[in-house]
Amino acid sequence: MPNQFLGPNFEHRTGNNLIQEERVSLRMWRTELEHRVNESWTLTLIGRYGLRYYNDAFAERDTTLWTVGSQVGYVVNPPMAVSLGYLYERGLVDGRGNTQLNDDVSYRLHAVSAGTDLTLIESLSLYLGYIYRRKDFTSELLGDTHLNRHHDSHLGMAEFRYRLNEAASLSASFQRIQRTSTVVTRDFNDTIYSLGGSYRF
Repeated sequence: MPNQFLGPNFEHRTGNNLIQEERVSLRMWRTELEHRVNESWTLTLIGRYGLRYYNDAFAERDTTLWTVGSQVGYVVNPPMAVSLGYLYERGLVDGRGNTQLNDDVSYRLHAVSAGTDLTLIESLSLYLGYIYRRKDFTSELLGDTHLNRHHDSHLGMAEFRYRLNEAASLSASFQRIQRTSTVVTRDFNDTIYSLGGSYRF
């Protein structure tokens, strides 16, 4: 995710609180260990490590993050499987504790997910998913607007997957995101439609 535009924001580095474009790039590494307990139950352990780099005007927000979590999958019957997951994430920014900038966006994040895979016919399946995230900012700077703040987000998703053959498949999905913000006027709502395809070599 290189140079993603987050929107206009007030920078803190010059002391003039000028409005600047806020942009971020993310590098993320992920590992999963999956264990099939039996024909019905699967347990997955998840670990992630990432780096967020902001543009120069917001460089104090550069973040190192790590995530741990797990997911349990259960095959109810051949056409239906369900999953439940939990992730904990900690993000620490370079500028934490800097009383001159008062801009510490370090956080703790809890995420809970639930999903259902339904096989409608042999080549067509439907995935329904929901994710709830709570992000608590951990700034202890008295002048920081993130002090004692949090935001919540809800993401619902429906995706149809059509298998053309053993190697190729197509997908069509719908996502709805609702997120509260540390600033009420900047609450975020978005609807995303997408089409995709995959091919396994």
